[in-house]
Amino acid sequence: MSLPCLTNESEKDFDDSRKALSALETYLGSTVNTLESDIQKTLNTLKSHLGTLKSFGRRFQKKKWLKHNGHCYYFAHEKHDWFTAERRCREIGGYIVKVDDSSENTWISDNRPKKNVGYWIGLTDLKEGDWRWTFDQSNVTYKQWSNGNGSKELRLIALLTIL
Repeated sequence: MSLPCLTNESEKDFDDSRKALSALETYLGSTVNTLESDIQKTLNTLKSHLGTLKSFGRRFQKKKWLKHNGHCYYFAHEKHDWFTAERRCREIGGYIVKVDDSSENTWISDNRPKKNVGYWIGLTDLKEGDWRWTFDQSNVTYKQWSNGNGSKELRLIALLTIL
């Protein structure tokens, strides 16, 4: 295209500017497409995480977790030996309960759904006589927990800490 009022030098500058603007338009179009794609991927990821969170919430409610003092507790209905109870607690996202004080012990005792059966706590003496909590391997400081009868009627108490 030739513009009658431009000098050859001005016409070259004009053509160079037009080419530069065209290249910039192509680059910006590509950048916008990339951003749109990245945003869509991020939205899909967020939707997926939201779905997972909703699913967890439904499972949380379905399993009848109880909230108390920054923790969530789940009292199982199924019977397990201690090792299975401890493993099941991990599988559902918690750990077998660690009783830190009399207030927590009282709350657990008062809120257990079946008063005539015992529930496991996360205490073990893998080294004979050295009682530790499985959650963090700390030594026992509080020792007045409600105890069961040691029968196969014991159930698990899962504890999930809310951050």
